[in-house]
Amino acid sequence: MKRVARLGLHALYGFVRDPDPRIVDSLKRYKPEYATEIESPSAIIYFGKDPTVLPRTPVEIGTVSVTRGLEGRLSGDVALSDKASVTVEFQHPVTVHVALSHMRTLRSFFTLVIGHLPTVQVAEIATAWNAPENGVRRPEFNLQVYSTVERVLRKEYLRHRMSGRCLLDCANQERTVELATVMHAWFRKNTDPKIRDANWQFFDCFRRSFYSSDRIVAAANTFDLLPKSDWPHPRLKDLKKKVRAKADVLLGEIGRADLPRLYEVTDHAIDCRNHYVHGKASKLNYEDAGVFIFLTDTLEFVYGVSQLIECDWNSECLRGMHSADHPFARYLDSYGERLSASGI
Repeated sequence: MKRVARLGLHALYGFVRDPDPRIVDSLKRYKPEYATEIESPSAIIYFGKDPTVLPRTPVEIGTVSVTRGLEGRLSGDVALSDKASVTVEFQHPVTVHVALSHMRTLRSFFTLVIGHLPTVQVAEIATAWNAPENGVRRPEFNLQVYSTVERVLRKEYLRHRMSGRCLLDCANQERTVELATVMHAWFRKNTDPKIRDANWQFFDCFRRSFYSSDRIVAAANTFDLLPKSDWPHPRLKDLKKKVRAKADVLLGEIGRADLPRLYEVTDHAIDCRNHYVHGKASKLNYEDAGVFIFLTDTLEFVYGVSQLIECDWNSECLRGMHSADHPFARYLDSYGERLSASGI
């Protein structure tokens, strides 16, 4: 998966243009045999020691780890790219279908964490039919997976990558433990096929950069896809009350001061959905792009944040994030201004 590297604390590689002479002198002393080659470099490329972003972390299905590596060319124009590799080691052998289903679950988790849908450039499944050697199951060969069923959107239609921090990272041991805890809970929660279905509908909306009536309808209907066990009252059927129930989850963590009148906003978002589904009268000016996008973002924010909080995620990190870090940070930062402009 591409760009999951932002989970890491350190840079796997970097470069310095027109390096300070003191750096060059230090390199000469460290590697005297290359003194001539590094006499006056225009740039110095450096590499980190540890490619591990996330060590092997136990989850419901086995373990998950994230490592990083370099790809590129060193002839002609030098080009290097820092890419992440996610490895899932299952507790027991599974079918290809099950393996791909778990990959979707993991991909949805990282989508929430980094704020956009990671691009899967290469997917491989290792077979392990032979007997374990010294307690380690050795793969016989790898199968490369090419998806033929996933709906692929053109790059300009995908949500832009944010350049800042993630909702969870490995900046220190405490954060690494939280990441492992939340990921484990995410897999446990997604063992329910109805929750998995709802989450993937949410991510099909969340990954997009454009807004339409289809998107807000799908975002609202995501709440209807959740199973009865996900609600405080099994007989809860009213869509507005369902959205309010999830809003309660995040208001209990984030606080009402930062999200005043959120119930009113979510009710208007469902009214907007009903307008496009049932032809109900408009209660706001849905032709106003600012209003329409605000209502859509509200449904996605309530759903996504509540799902993470229910997996024991500490939402406090949102307060320390810049609006350019993550779509949820941007929503929280701009909420008051957008609420005032909406006419609600």
